[in-house]
Formats: sequence, C-alpha cells, structure tokens
Amino acid sequence: LIFYKQMREKRLLHLVRRLQTLLEDYKQAVSSKYIRDIRQVQGQLPEVFNQIDWLTGLTMDLKQERLFLGKILNPVIRLFGMEGIKSEALEDTLVQCAHVRTSAHLLYDCCQWLVHESAGREQLTHEAIAHERIAMNQHLLDETLSKVQSIKET
Repeated sequence: LIFYKQMREKRLLHLVRRLQTLLEDYKQAVSSKYIRDIRQVQGQLPEVFNQIDWLTGLTMDLKQERLFLGKILNPVIRLFGMEGIKSEALEDTLVQCAHVRTSAHLLYDCCQWLVHESAGREQLTHEAIAHERIAMNQHLLDETLSKVQSIKET
C-alpha cells in the first residue's frame, strides 16, 4: 500500500491528461463528421471510468487507514513526526476525482447524443452544438487540471 500512496497524485494527473487526449480526439472526430470516429472515442471512456473508480477507492482506503492509524498510533505519530498524507490532500483528491468523473460523463454524453441524433447516418448532423459542448468540456478539464496540479502531498 505504500507504493499506492505515492501514486495517488500521479494517477489523478494521468487521468486528467487522458481525458484531455480524448477530448482532442473528440474534436477531431467532430471535425471529420464521421460517427464511427465518435464511437471510437466513446469506446475508450469506460477504461477512464474504471480508473476513476480505482483511484476513488484507493483514496477512500487511505482515508480509512489514516483514521484507524490515527486512533491507535497517535502518540507514536506525534513523537516521530510521521504525519503521512494529510486529510486535506485526501479530500482534495476525492473532489478532483468527482471533477474528472463529471468531465468524463460530459464527454460520454456528448458522444452518445451525437450518435443518437445522427442515427442511421454515417455523418454528423449537429456539428454546431457539438462544438459548443466541446468548449464546455474543455473549460471543465482545464479547471480540473489546474486544481490537480495544486494538490501537494506533505
């Protein structure tokens, strides 16, 4: 579990970058106007949701471990100054996981909406709305990335 404690921040950053890549792929798919390209992006999103679930579970485990060890080893922790991961950092990670999940859902919903609205066709029919939704998702991803990069383990 020690290794995983150090991976929390890196994994979150990786998830945000992965979503940024998928958003770029989505932009290209919308530009190409082919539904198959949008479906390809949509097909990659379940892996992102699995990783978000893994990171959220890990963070919750670390939070429980901190509570448990805090009760039992509190005098030892204070004596040797072994604080470990601060509760605030764990809470920040959970909040950022929620942001990443929201962004991934938004991207998935955009893909699903475009596929549904263009049913039976090979090409998109609502390109303007697709571009508007890209801008919303890009803003959310940029905001999440800046918050993720500000998370510090002490």
